[in-house]
Amino acid sequence: MRKLLALATLVGTALVIGVSPASTAKIDDLHGGPVCADILNDSGIFDYDPAAGTVTFALRTAAPSCRGVLYTVNVYSDTGGHAFLGFGHTTGTKTADAQANDGTGITFVTATIPSMAEAPNSFCISATSSGDRVFDFAPDSGCISFVTPQSNLGPGQTGFN
Repeated sequence: MRKLLALATLVGTALVIGVSPASTAKIDDLHGGPVCADILNDSGIFDYDPAAGTVTFALRTAAPSCRGVLYTVNVYSDTGGHAFLGFGHTTGTKTADAQANDGTGITFVTATIPSMAEAPNSFCISATSSGDRVFDFAPDSGCISFVTPQSNLGPGQTGFN
């Protein structure tokens, strides 16, 4: 009986250790995934380097990003048919947004796009968070226009509404 109890304890410990951080996070009832995968409306383009062909997007999440979650940003042209330009992804790091100081998280995702001779004033952006499945789409369909920091259009971006 003691051997059986010891074996059960060993197996239970192995199961606890083997569970990923994303699956142990508090589940958000609205999106069916961990709270750290819930992409918030106030995300936006952090940097755009037309010569290097990179767009860095600040992806805000409802809680600090989870290590077991993959955050992906897709960049499209903001004109015509929204031609796909490129994407970037990163895994979470449990980084809290120190400036907000409200328990939210922020993850910077750099997407590689073709370098452009003339820098556009905005891009159309979509984002996902995923683990064993996609947890959140932002926006729910399509993409949303975000103004680049270098544009002269001011802070008129709409966020993920």
